[in-house]
Amino acid sequence: MSTGIFVAVYIALLGIFYALSAYMEKSAAMRGSHRKPMSPWIDKGLRLFFLTILVSPLCFAIPWTIVLVLLYIPSFIDGSEKRGDRVSAWLTSWRVFHWVKWYFTLEIVTPHGKLDPKRLYVVAVHPHGFLPLGTLINMLSEVNNIREKWLNGVKLRTLAASFCFYIPGYRDFCLGGGVIDAARYNAKRALTNGCSIALVPGGATEALYAGPGHNTLVLKNRRGFIKLALEVGADLVPVYSFGENDCYNQAASVFPWLKRVQAKFQKVFGLSLPMVTHVIPKPVKITTVMGKPIPVKKVENPSDAEVDALLTLYIEKITEHFYAHCDKYIVDPKHRKLEIL
Repeated sequence: MSTGIFVAVYIALLGIFYALSAYMEKSAAMRGSHRKPMSPWIDKGLRLFFLTILVSPLCFAIPWTIVLVLLYIPSFIDGSEKRGDRVSAWLTSWRVFHWVKWYFTLEIVTPHGKLDPKRLYVVAVHPHGFLPLGTLINMLSEVNNIREKWLNGVKLRTLAASFCFYIPGYRDFCLGGGVIDAARYNAKRALTNGCSIALVPGGATEALYAGPGHNTLVLKNRRGFIKLALEVGADLVPVYSFGENDCYNQAASVFPWLKRVQAKFQKVFGLSLPMVTHVIPKPVKITTVMGKPIPVKKVENPSDAEVDALLTLYIEKITEHFYAHCDKYIVDPKHRKLEIL
């Protein structure tokens, strides 16, 4: 195939993908918020189409790499992100995580002791940050002995937007760390099967507010994780990672119009678009402080009033949690302020 023909075909594929993005935005297919599973054929088709767009330039330039792609496809479409059955002990103990811990001075603080292994938990981590580095390393790896120090036998699965599992390499990293698709039906299935879950309620929208010295949470309209906790009777655990927002300066602070681009990307894919003023994150200290579990009684069909009441209580508790520890972990007094949207 000549270069001209390849470029024409590739542009056509990009056009089709742009058209598909309207469907993905409307259905929230990539944001993990759809209530029912997508058809397996649609899901696999989208994955293969996206993989084709990603790897076709490489395969055109280096033809033999198509063999590697073909070998990878079965793993890419096997649905492991819904089951969470590809956790890797090797990955959770990977030496690179120890280097990251040293670079950031990552720390886990458990002022309320260990979890009760007889209970289920919905662990809500704040803030999202530009990239939730503290959450990823502290919650997915063993660099701070989280299993012995806090989990105490509780089996934990972390939720991530569906699109995370469409990205080769990153998908496998997430699966190895015990991350599962954040679709609501998937999260509920994990809880029903005896796994507690960890999530970032503010999601990619919250990432748009990340920046040094900012402590802004998108929480007032986040009712999904509250309703889920009520439906299964899982205790809510507020967690705050101090320093998470200080790793990067957003390019949108220099070029405000970029925020509109990021917001559009987030609506379609459920991820924050990487737009920063520097590639290497700042070596800031990130301290993840585990809050006191909030007891939740099971209500199979909670009313709006019950969901709103628990959300109000949760906001009170995460606010108390923040102000109980901010003096110790935020150096600049003028940054010791929590904003909840």
